[in-house]
Amino acid sequence: MASDYDFDYETKVPCFDLTECFEEGSQGWKKLCQQVRQASEEYGCFQVLYTNSVPLEQHEDMFMKMKELFDVPLELKRKNKNPKPYDGYIGRTPKNPYIESMGIEHAEKSDQVRDFTNLMWPAGGNPSFCESLDSMTKKMIELEHICLKMVFDSYGLEKYYESLVEKDNTINVVHLVKYDSLATDEPAIGATAHTDKGIITVLNSNIQGLEILSKKNKWILVEPRKETFTIFIGDSLKVWSNGRVHLARHRVMLKEKNERYSYVAFVIPKDDGVVEVAKEFIDEDGLHRYRPYKFNDFLRFYYADVYQDDALQSFAGVVDNA
Repeated sequence: MASDYDFDYETKVPCFDLTECFEEGSQGWKKLCQQVRQASEEYGCFQVLYTNSVPLEQHEDMFMKMKELFDVPLELKRKNKNPKPYDGYIGRTPKNPYIESMGIEHAEKSDQVRDFTNLMWPAGGNPSFCESLDSMTKKMIELEHICLKMVFDSYGLEKYYESLVEKDNTINVVHLVKYDSLATDEPAIGATAHTDKGIITVLNSNIQGLEILSKKNKWILVEPRKETFTIFIGDSLKVWSNGRVHLARHRVMLKEKNERYSYVAFVIPKDDGVVEVAKEFIDEDGLHRYRPYKFNDFLRFYYADVYQDDALQSFAGVVDNA
C-alpha cells in the first residue's frame, strides 16, 4: 500500500463531456462508450460534465441546502434511522472524528425525499430543501444509469443493463456527507481508503480532498470542479466483468479550514440479489476470479471489519479454479 504522501502529480483522472447528447448507437455514442470503458479499466473512475442537465447554479444550491441540513439539531438527525449499516444517520466516531452523513434509501422516489425532509424539519417541513434534493437526486441517478449503460454497451452486453436497471433489480441510495473544518493546518484523513461495494457511484464535493490510488500504487488528486461529477466503479461491477474493470481505492484528505460537503448516489444490487461473473467474461479455461454471492452477505462481511484492505478478494476471490 502507498504511504499517505506517495503522490503522482502528473496523472489526471479522465473527464468526459456529456453535455452533448449522443443518440445511442451513433458513432459519437460508441466512441464515448469506449473512452468510458478505457477509464473504467485503467482508473476505476472518471469525471463527467453534465451541465446541460445540472448547471453550476444547481450544484451551488445543493451545497447551501446541505449546510441547512447539518445545522439541524442532533436529536433530529438521529431520527433518520435504518437497520442497514450504510443508511440512516452516521455521526462522528473516534476513528472518524470529522465526518457525519445521512443516508436515504430508494431516494429516486419523491415521497422518500419528502418523508426524510419532514423528519428533519417536523414543524412544517422545508419545501425548498425537499425540491432541491429531489431534483438533484433524480439527475444523479439518471447520470449513473447513462454511465452504467455505456460500460455495458462498450462490451456489447446491453442486455445486462436491461436485467439490472430496467427490471428493477437495483436499489438507489443517496448519502449526504459533511466533513468538519480543520482546527489546525495539519492535514487529516476525512474518510479512510475504501472501494464502493455496489455497482456504480456518482458524487460531487464543494472543495478538494478526494484522492484515488492508482495501479502504480500512488495517490492521485481528483481535481475539484463544482460542475463535474466523479464516477466510481463498484465491487459488484468488477465481479460482473470478471476483473476487467478496475477498483479505485479512494479516500478523503482534509487540508482546509473549511467545511467540506459531498453528495453521493449509489446504484447497488437488491439485498438478496446474486452478484456473479457474466458468462461472456469466462474464457475457454472456465476461469472465474470470483464466486457468486448474495449482496447482503457481502455487506455483512465487509461491515464486520471496514478497515480490511481487500474485502472483495477475501470474501469472494477464487484462488484456484482447478
